[in-house]
Amino acid sequence: LMIAARAIVKGDVTVPAISAASILANTARDKVMCDLHLLYPDFGFDQHKGYGTVAHLRALSINGPTPVHRLSFAPVRNAIMVMQSSS
Repeated sequence: LMIAARAIVKGDVTVPAISAASILANTARDKVMCDLHLLYPDFGFDQHKGYGTVAHLRALSINGPTPVHRLSFAPVRNAIMVMQSSS
């Protein structure tokens, strides 16, 4: 099945539907991150919303990754390797 598509550079600025979808996606992500903060308060998910801030990276190195951390994120992989080598 082939579906025609076209990439629109800066589409969130020029296409109202893309702008609205971006706002909805960010709002949903922020809600999820605040919910995750309740489960894992040491990581400050409510503050950084998933971005690798200095505080978050520090918490990752101290506490190790949670089940919700992305393994594709290099600092998470590094934290796992450090934990494995120290055990």
